[in-house]
Amino acid sequence: MKKFGLLCAIALTSTTATSEVVYETDYTTRSDNGNAFNDGGELRFQDGWLGQNNYIVDSDAPGTVTVTDAAFFRTLNNRGATGGVAGGDGSGEVGTGFTNGDVIKITTTLQYELSTAPNQALSNIGVRENFVNGGFEAAPTAGFRTAYSSFGDGSIKVYTSFARQGFVGADNAFALFVSGDEGGFNSGGNGDAVDLSTDTLEFMYTAEFLNDTWTATELIVTNLDTATVVAQATVDNLSALEATAYTGSEVFYGQQFTTSAGNAVTSDRVKFEFIAVPEPASLALLGLGSLAMISRRRA
Repeated sequence: MKKFGLLCAIALTSTTATSEVVYETDYTTRSDNGNAFNDGGELRFQDGWLGQNNYIVDSDAPGTVTVTDAAFFRTLNNRGATGGVAGGDGSGEVGTGFTNGDVIKITTTLQYELSTAPNQALSNIGVRENFVNGGFEAAPTAGFRTAYSSFGDGSIKVYTSFARQGFVGADNAFALFVSGDEGGFNSGGNGDAVDLSTDTLEFMYTAEFLNDTWTATELIVTNLDTATVVAQATVDNLSALEATAYTGSEVFYGQQFTTSAGNAVTSDRVKFEFIAVPEPASLALLGLGSLAMISRRRA
């Protein structure tokens, strides 16, 4: 009888969360049907994207979307997790909500052409809880923000709070720093040659649904050209995980690039994942099924 109880406990607890890639693209191949994007055309109206114009697909880069005009460009993809189920289509149907332990993960690669301005906002990458205005004016409301400071050899600051502009000294305590040396650029402020083209940087942001609220739990920046992790919140500055995201029951991927300072940004890959924990009912069924199999073998 003791062995029976132990087997039952193991069967009920040894389950793993199920991960589903909600959206992934390298801007060369469309994720929905395998066809290529319209090269030289706008990203919007392709593969579930809406938003402002001048996100131009360039397959010669290869597979990138480049924003260069002086404006605040925003896009939103209509795939998301709706009511705890990955693959929501933006139809407005809301499920029962998320379960504590659910996780969203965003991985994106960005390369910046910086300007000579001393301080610049660069990008907001993340999610929002609704698909308002058809996505044309929608920007993410939670995720991570990047900003540039030209002082010294220059540095890119990364925040998980969109309230941090990156231009106030007090904000530095909540930032991850990617120095010019780590990011492959130099403002020239230290006497070296000016190089305002960054290496290709990968940003990985993770948030978990804890106590009925989405909370940032990981932020990692990797220089893909040097294959080096250059900033990690849990190692370099735990305070960089200060932000608490929203409590809504929908999560749609969005991005916003700020080019009004004269800088440009190129994105060549986006991956948005939703990792759901098993529901209690599913756990019980799985446990009973496993137990039945064990009992049958012993019989």
